[in-house]
Amino acid sequence: MSIPDNVAFQTYVILRCARWGQYVRWAERDKDRDPRPPRIGSWWGPIVLDGNVEQIGEGTADICPVDVAEGMETQQCVYALPEHLRDTIIEEYVVCGNQAQKADALGIDQRQYRRRLSESHTLLLGLFNDVAAGIEPHIAPRTRGRPPTV
Repeated sequence: MSIPDNVAFQTYVILRCARWGQYVRWAERDKDRDPRPPRIGSWWGPIVLDGNVEQIGEGTADICPVDVAEGMETQQCVYALPEHLRDTIIEEYVVCGNQAQKADALGIDQRQYRRRLSESHTLLLGLFNDVAAGIEPHIAPRTRGRPPTV
């Protein structure tokens, strides 16, 4: 059984953002106490994380190390997003709470929050690909309304 491409790509972006969230919390709070980046427990298991999983012993959860270079690269991509999408990604992966609380903090409803999250994930995948190809991450700003007539 193979995983459809869109699910695999979405999963990749979600996992990378989760690792970025751990990186941000470590960089802001724990860097002075512990110079080593944190490790992330995975409830999806070794199949999705593939080669990035390390087993610590019997009865322990799978863990995945946070790569500092990946965290910095992901942060660069997140900050290339439009402000409303960047705020949604930051709320989802850095701030604690449920989606209802996060949507309230942004002043939107949960449906809009999930739509923004989905749109952010799609744009982030493109930005991750750009960075991997050596291209500076950039998203052209969108303007509202109809395009100007000539």
